[in-house]
Amino acid sequence: MQMVMLGGFLLVFMLSGLIYPIQNVPIQIRWLSNFIWGRYYIDIVRDALLEGGGWPAQWWKVVIIAFTGSVFYTMSWRNMRRMQLKA
Repeated sequence: MQMVMLGGFLLVFMLSGLIYPIQNVPIQIRWLSNFIWGRYYIDIVRDALLEGGGWPAQWWKVVIIAFTGSVFYTMSWRNMRRMQLKA
C-alpha cells in the first residue's frame, strides 16, 4: 500500500510542474501531465500568489480539478457499492 501511495505521490509531484517545468519533461510522458490534477492546482496557486489574474483567468482549472475528483469519487463509490451488495 505504501508503494502505491509513494508511486502516486511521486507521479503527481514530478508531473505537476512544481519542481521541473512541464516543458522540460520528456515528450513521451509529457501528455500524461494533462490528466494530473496537481498540474492545475500548481497553476492556480502560482496565479493567486504571484500573478494575480484572479477567478476569470483560472476558473477552467478549478472545473478540471472538480471533474477529476468527481470521476475518481464515482469510480470508488461504484466499487464500494458493489462490495457492500455482495456481503
